[in-house]
Amino acid sequence: MVGARTRTLCVYHCAGCREILGDSLTLTISDTENRRLALKRATSVEVSVQQVKIVKGGVEDGAAYNDLTCKRCSLNVGKMYLKLPTEVELLKGLYSLDLDAIQIYRLGDASREGGEGHLLDQDNMITALQMVVLALDKRISKLEGGRAAKKQKTGEKN
Repeated sequence: MVGARTRTLCVYHCAGCREILGDSLTLTISDTENRRLALKRATSVEVSVQQVKIVKGGVEDGAAYNDLTCKRCSLNVGKMYLKLPTEVELLKGLYSLDLDAIQIYRLGDASREGGEGHLLDQDNMITALQMVVLALDKRISKLEGGRAAKKQKTGEKN
């Protein structure tokens, strides 16, 4: 198909030891403004449950979280939120990886000329974010379409 976009598959590595932490198939939120990615599932990550930390100030004021560390090198790679203000509640229970503590490898780049693969820079992250937003838009449209059909069937008005 002409003009069809293919989904970019990425693997997320610990910046300290390159241990694989997750991939884009479990990506839920890409937040470049706050420099984080949130995944449904992660590997080689430990949730440090010995101390719950509280955020003071900002949008996450009052949020409770545990640190996420790489199992291999113990680098702090992100947070697992336990409690959040409603504005950012979508992060609760997800593996929120700090973009400054991880590296991102786009699958398929090693087969191109130059051969060594390519770590995504911030500009390419915008493309990944756009794909997530489009997928979410599609899901929301489908849900809203089903809701409108149900209202029409029952004769409800907006």
